[in-house]
Amino acid sequence: MRVSVLLAAFLPAALSAQPLQDSLRARIGDFQGTVTLYAKNLNTGATVSIRETEPVRTASTIKLPILCAVFDQVARGQARWDEKLTVTSSAKVSGSGVLGTEFSEGVQLPLSDVAHLMIVLSDNTATNMILERFGADAVNRYLDTIGIGTTRSLRKVRGDGTQLKEAEGWSAAGKLPENQRYGIGVSTPRDMATILEKLERGEIVSPEASKEILAILQRCQDGNGVKRRLAGMSIANKTGALDALRSEVALVRSPAGPIAMAITVDGMPKPDWTPDNPGLLMIADLARLIVDGLARPAEAPATTAAAGGRGGRGNASPPLKYCEVLPDRRVTFRLRAPQAAQVAVSGDFVQGPQLLQRGEDGTWTVTLGPLRPAIYSYNFRIDGVSVLDPLNPMIKQGESGSAAMFEVAADSPALYDWQPVPHGTVHVNWYESKTLDVPRRIDVYTPPGYEAGTSTYPVLYLLHGSGDTETGWTNIGRADMILDNLIAAGKAKPMIVVMPYGRARRDVYLGPISTQPDAAAFEGDLLKDAIPFAEKLYRISGKPEERAIAGLSMGGGQAMRIGLHHLELFHYVGMFSAAARSPNLEEEFKDLLADPAATNKTLRILYIACGKADSLFPASEQFHQVLDQHQIRNNFVASEEGHVWRNWRNYLADLLPRLFR
Repeated sequence: MRVSVLLAAFLPAALSAQPLQDSLRARIGDFQGTVTLYAKNLNTGATVSIRETEPVRTASTIKLPILCAVFDQVARGQARWDEKLTVTSSAKVSGSGVLGTEFSEGVQLPLSDVAHLMIVLSDNTATNMILERFGADAVNRYLDTIGIGTTRSLRKVRGDGTQLKEAEGWSAAGKLPENQRYGIGVSTPRDMATILEKLERGEIVSPEASKEILAILQRCQDGNGVKRRLAGMSIANKTGALDALRSEVALVRSPAGPIAMAITVDGMPKPDWTPDNPGLLMIADLARLIVDGLARPAEAPATTAAAGGRGGRGNASPPLKYCEVLPDRRVTFRLRAPQAAQVAVSGDFVQGPQLLQRGEDGTWTVTLGPLRPAIYSYNFRIDGVSVLDPLNPMIKQGESGSAAMFEVAADSPALYDWQPVPHGTVHVNWYESKTLDVPRRIDVYTPPGYEAGTSTYPVLYLLHGSGDTETGWTNIGRADMILDNLIAAGKAKPMIVVMPYGRARRDVYLGPISTQPDAAAFEGDLLKDAIPFAEKLYRISGKPEERAIAGLSMGGGQAMRIGLHHLELFHYVGMFSAAARSPNLEEEFKDLLADPAATNKTLRILYIACGKADSLFPASEQFHQVLDQHQIRNNFVASEEGHVWRNWRNYLADLLPRLFR
């Protein structure tokens, strides 16, 4: 009864009578800001959400995952609660807490005291002291171990708006360009509520540690949000605040059971640091509605439509859409797995596995995004085992595993999309490699009109990466469609593209191979077997000035070494995210660098591209710098993102118009 009485005192009666989702949306109404939330009754499993998987700025709520990681370090013997941390000038910042303003530099405090101050007073300097001791990357590694994939500690705290320091203490995730807009941390309401659920179940480090973390959260002194409308209930919470943002994560022990919730209000038009900030009032009202709503019995599931009559499905439910791209470019993943204990989805569009929520019928669901237009890959993880989407025919095949794919379409067709233009042909060819004494395969693209003509064509030897096969550039990279569209637009010359298998062994499609190949032997097969075979079978010019070699990752390193050591064969070389590491580039390519004038005369294009978030970026940048120092002409493209196919499609589309001009 307490819940109903308190609710009536603070919210319009009409809201409390509505279903929970409607009540929440009615309260939000035309609020000037963005609200995201997720809440779960841990006894009944009932949930409510609004954009629960959308990444948001954490502000100081990131201090909860940091605290969990510290407990893990102590449990592993990597730290002690009584070890002393020093208040340093690099750690001291303005804003919340006392260490930055009331303590002198050089003061030493036990780790336990610093951790308590980080939560209880949301002390920013305490947070920086802990990040100086452990590092934000250690926090993120711990989050990965507990299946929290989107939440990331990004950097140290800079201070408040009147006294900002230079940003420092970046984690690897924080250095990613797409993450720098989030400040000190990024998370989702689902992630934060999941951490609270794990704490309640005793799964963070240990039951004893989980209990102690919740006890620290209960002493959080900020009561202007969730606690405002829930007097008399035990609440463990952590708040966060920025000029335009208020956020809070809380475990509320309600009469109907413990409720984990995470609410973020961002994008408010005016800074307001009073206790009656509109964001705080919104959080307070939403928390009150959530507690009341999740105390109700779960609604009965909708009745199943009657079975169809003889010879058809009748009114039966339509087939389940396992991967559905929504009009707003968010993506909903579904998987029916009634016996599973946990289902997650992972792919090249998120950091780490994202948990799905189980429905009463055994169907697991999560909605992620929005995503920018591109082709992405994903797999489900059922109880820790990677599983291919059983209903998606759009498959990315690899030599050691496969993944499903989906496309988030742009407003107009992309260069890699099918368009109503003349199309070339992709041929499958098998040959016997005399160099390796095994059967192997090359896929060959011939441009539109090839079959009806008699003329010869320039050729590009296009190499795949270490996880793919000779089908990668067409099946995943859509190189044939990119060429079709560029040729039709007059932006690329008609050419033949030869795509060989990049491992020096029997082709993977003929069965598993137990031996590790000699990587260097691929060059012999390419030069002595694959190229002669292709240039005898197809109308390929064979002139060095009409022959190019390019590749991605492993293939980029192969293109670099084979192409640049054989300028008598290749006058165009392309390296995409290339495996270009070398102990001594100047020694390895001394012949190339010795006579820049001769090299520049022969080498028409040397194209080097890599994403700045790619671990291979430093090697590509170093090679570019060595070339510049020796006045070797090259095109260096430093793009965003990392080691992903959406970069490599773009690099190919950028290189092709440069060839054979």
